[in-house]
Amino acid sequence: MPNSDGKHEAAIQSLELQKKQLEYEKLKIEVEALKNGKQGSPLSWFDGRWFQACIAGIVAGALIWAFAIDHIKKLYELQYEQRQAQIKLESEIKQHKVAKSDLEKQVAEHQKENERLKLVAKQTETTLNELRVQATLLSPLVDEANNPKSLQSTNVSVAALSNSLVDISAINDNQVSQHNWFPVIASAYRETDLLNYLAEVGDADLEYKIAVYKTTDKKGTFVWAITLGGDLEKTEAEARVAYARASELSPDAYLWKSEKWGENIIDDFR
Repeated sequence: MPNSDGKHEAAIQSLELQKKQLEYEKLKIEVEALKNGKQGSPLSWFDGRWFQACIAGIVAGALIWAFAIDHIKKLYELQYEQRQAQIKLESEIKQHKVAKSDLEKQVAEHQKENERLKLVAKQTETTLNELRVQATLLSPLVDEANNPKSLQSTNVSVAALSNSLVDISAINDNQVSQHNWFPVIASAYRETDLLNYLAEVGDADLEYKIAVYKTTDKKGTFVWAITLGGDLEKTEAEARVAYARASELSPDAYLWKSEKWGENIIDDFR
């Protein structure tokens, strides 16, 4: 029995003590009766009945107290078990609350991760859309075959895009060769457009000679790049781009860096 039941245990001990005292009184009366019988002074009929009634009352009281004590013990044990069950129930409720709190935290973390993945997916989709736009800008435009100036309109968007790509794709000048820059003034996907452009522009009155390089775009489609020379240092190529823009030879001239353009093939078209 726990310490909290000390008072109940004391009460039970008190009842047992009273029972013992009654049994002791019963024994005293029985002893007196035996003494009186031996001395030859028998009790009257009334005294005998009274004595028996007393004895019966004492015995009955002792039995009642014993019965009551037994049931009181069981009652206390039931109350103790009830308290233990209540404590266990409260502990389980507390554990359930803690588990619920942990589950809510996990759900919140999953929701946060889901939002992050949605954001990444959105950013990825935006990047893909930008790449599609860039691919579209790099694709050849369908223009009239007898209009040589369509080459310059084709290069308007390509020039802007390429200027930004130069800074992204360029490697530190101290780590690679400096002579891999090209001042691009136009490009052509069809040989007829290339020939028309060369015939229109010529290079008799230009400060720099026209050069042509055959390469491929990002889709692997062949394209002729028309430049003011090639395999130049960056500063020299920048100067020629500035010249092309200032002289209105190519308002959309731009820098391009590559180590795979090969040789100038301008002589193949003269």
